Amino acid sequence: MEVNEAIRTKRAIRQFADKPVLDEAAQAVLNAGRRSPTASNKQYLTFIAINDKSVQAQLATTAPGAGHLGNAPLVVAIVAADAGYGPTITQFDIGQAAAYMMLEAWEQGLGSNVAMMPKADIVKAALHLPDNVTCDWAISFGYPKEETAATPLKA
Repeated sequence: MEVNEAIRTKRAIRQFADKPVLDEAAQAVLNAGRRSPTASNKQYLTFIAINDKSVQAQLATTAPGAGHLGNAPLVVAIVAADAGYGPTITQFDIGQAAAYMMLEAWEQGLGSNVAMMPKADIVKAALHLPDNVTCDWAISFGYPKEETAATPLKA
């Protein structure tokens, strides 16, 4: 798939088929995140692959729009160490990593959707994270439940 085709055809998927994500596809998605750029190439992001439904259920409670995290075959949490750049650069780098992973997922035949997780206490407890990192974002991945027509773009 060409990059422009992936950009044109990719859409948010929140409902997934009851089918595990192949290990090769999961590794390709994680590798895309690993290869995404970070400020000054600090490489301060960590990606946690989650397929434990009890952990996913906890993450799904962190925001009204995060419910899809509970039903996905695979969730990737994006963890940021303090690189000294402040929240603007950190959030930008997280967005780049998310976009890289979501485009690679589409190439692999996987749908995806991002979720903000504002309840840091729940996230840190569920993922056993130390106090010196943040994890505000996770992405659900899986094979789309059914084919649906894309919503036409607005002019």
